[in-house]
Amino acid sequence: MKRTKSILFYLPELNNSWGGVRQYSINLLSALSNQSEFTVFIYNEKLQEEMLSGFINKHGFQFVNSQHLKSNIAYLWKLFFLKVRNRLMSFFPKEIRRLESPEKLILNTLCKKYKIPLIHTPYQFLPACTVAKRITTMHDVQEIYFPEYFDAESRAYRATNYLHTLRKADAVVVSFEHIKNDLIKYFQVPENLIQIIPPDFTQLWIKDYLHTTPVDRQSLSLPSKYIFYPANYWPHKNHKRLIEAIALVKRDHPDIHLMLSGYGTDNSEALNKQINDLRLNDSITLAGLVSTEILFAFYKYSHGVVVPTLYEAGSFPVIEAMQLGIPVICASTTSLPETLNNNQLLFDGYSTEQIAQKIAQLWSDESFVERAKQHIDKTALKFKKSSTLNDLLNLYRQQIETADSNKI
Repeated sequence: MKRTKSILFYLPELNNSWGGVRQYSINLLSALSNQSEFTVFIYNEKLQEEMLSGFINKHGFQFVNSQHLKSNIAYLWKLFFLKVRNRLMSFFPKEIRRLESPEKLILNTLCKKYKIPLIHTPYQFLPACTVAKRITTMHDVQEIYFPEYFDAESRAYRATNYLHTLRKADAVVVSFEHIKNDLIKYFQVPENLIQIIPPDFTQLWIKDYLHTTPVDRQSLSLPSKYIFYPANYWPHKNHKRLIEAIALVKRDHPDIHLMLSGYGTDNSEALNKQINDLRLNDSITLAGLVSTEILFAFYKYSHGVVVPTLYEAGSFPVIEAMQLGIPVICASTTSLPETLNNNQLLFDGYSTEQIAQKIAQLWSDESFVERAKQHIDKTALKFKKSSTLNDLLNLYRQQIETADSNKI
């Protein structure tokens, strides 16, 4: 079937420090690979083959960036004059200096060249473009709930740029109801502008490994039994209290072991020091960032998964564990209780004692583990179906149908 419509997926760069946003972006692209109505142009300046390898040369996808405009004479002249203008403006006082990014020119030219009427940015940003409608995905307003985790500059950037993004966007996508409520409450976003479209949980990365044999356990030097927590080392992921909880559990269960994987952040040094100070070096392993192949093995060989995070739009690790049939316990945070749907598997993420108590149950109470597995097997069934693709396509169609005829 011939693809009659086009969208631009705005993803100028992608790296592991993006955490769930990286996984969300790839998840949406995976969902869009199952339709034949839209050609999906991926704007990526770095052509990050490792991150986006599944979509390079894939039918229905096309990578575009400024390099595709090298033979466009009109674009090159405009770019030349823009650089000259910016150079002249650099001599003006800061108060009146107005430098213009070439990205607006790049996106306008690409959208005209490929007849693209709509841009979707899968994270909290809105690129400058005047010839296409723009959709953004808002993942959280974490800085409102945990301002102490952000420096003054980051808080100011988020407040200013999020407000600009929400005021200028033609539509806003969120994954869960609580994010929609926050945007209405704190940014006064009109309710009809926000669409709740959860990620496609049938398209998680683990599907590529479900019918494979995990990497050999011995080659990974894994302990014989361990609890697993995959998360970047950001403060809101609550590693600090989790480590304190392990120290408490160790008093009655000296064989307890916690495996941590994730992208190292500025918080890594503090976590290492905490582990040393509590003499937990033989009880906690910081594996750092690992490949998906090894991550799959970490999941499969684990005794259970713990997710003590203090804030999440939604938790991929909780759902990944459920789909793999691994017992999981988590904090009663945002959308997580709704996802897990069992109060017996929840704890207060602010209470080190509650975290420790629930870990001890998961570690040593066989009946608790069996009940958790039975519940998870039933609950995971709801993630075997998804309306994400249909909801996305309906949103794209609606935006294109109402697009200003002067934009293309």
